[in-house]
Amino acid sequence: MLDILTFDDPRLVATLRTRAFLRAGVCVRAVASQAALLAAAEAHRPDAVLFVAPEDAPGPGAPAANGVRDWLGGRPVRLLLAIPAHHAARAADLALFDGLVALPEPERDLWRTLRPLLRPAAQATSRELVRVPATVWTAGGRLARGLAVEVDDARLGLLLEEAPDGDGPLSVLLHRDDGRHLLLPGRRLWTVRLDRGDRHRVYVAVRLTGASLDEVRALHDLALWEVAEDAGAIVLHGRLSAAVDLAPLARPLADVRAIDVGDVREVTRGGVLRWVELRRALPAGLRLRLRRVPGPFRRALRRWPALGRGCVLESYRILDECGSGDVAAEGPARAPGPPPARRRPRCGGPLPADAPDPPP
Repeated sequence: MLDILTFDDPRLVATLRTRAFLRAGVCVRAVASQAALLAAAEAHRPDAVLFVAPEDAPGPGAPAANGVRDWLGGRPVRLLLAIPAHHAARAADLALFDGLVALPEPERDLWRTLRPLLRPAAQATSRELVRVPATVWTAGGRLARGLAVEVDDARLGLLLEEAPDGDGPLSVLLHRDDGRHLLLPGRRLWTVRLDRGDRHRVYVAVRLTGASLDEVRALHDLALWEVAEDAGAIVLHGRLSAAVDLAPLARPLADVRAIDVGDVREVTRGGVLRWVELRRALPAGLRLRLRRVPGPFRRALRRWPALGRGCVLESYRILDECGSGDVAAEGPARAPGPPPARRRPRCGGPLPADAPDPPP
């Protein structure tokens, strides 16, 4: 949890209470005056204090900044200053603060300034392993094709056919077969040549430069799901947790009505809440068909029955010594019952007694 204390500025408070900052563990407290700020700083011991420069004055200045540091008795605290547009601030005042936030669009500066303060575990939750087709252009117009295999709020991991030339700016186009795409600016961090037999022989780490929060959200949406028109289903990838946003799925699900969850690696309690929110956004009486339900999703069904409410299990996925296979099933999406006699989907051998099975 990152505790932030600030003045009651509507723009800052509204931004810090958006879903992106709440998911990152940001907790904001707003006060109305400097005296209330000092009292709240002593009582709550925040990690960061966000001042707001008035429209018609140079800024809070040394008394306010040093007063908070002295009031906290030497405890480390990050002091930030939000500056309105066309504000004439003195350089001596700006030097007292650890970071600056531009108004009236504070979200990008807030995200970049607060991200280093988050716990390593909170920062790691945004990293996802994916496989999204990517095309990279250099400043000279050279093109390289490949896959995005790692996605983060500030970084991409790309597998390319060849390394981009130079260290200049890059343009990375990520796209899905369903027509959704996203163009992001970035710079190459480092490159590793891989000893691989396929055509993707270069791993390139790219730092995103200038990506807004809307673009970061779109990036994670692109990594999380896609519409497979040939299969007539929406395919989910990765980790189903509180950090994902399933709201964009409501519109296509009203027509497709099937979700392929075979690539879901983990389901958390927060992910179940996001799933329930999605179900509430769908038309009443609509029953979702779950395809290729893997082990993590089946365990979540047993632990949280609300996950399968209003859903029908169409097929499930097993992993055994013969490899991965899909087994057809029909029935409500609830915890599996007593295992019926089944055969392995690939080799035809008998399934072990403890193998996961569909409900009767």
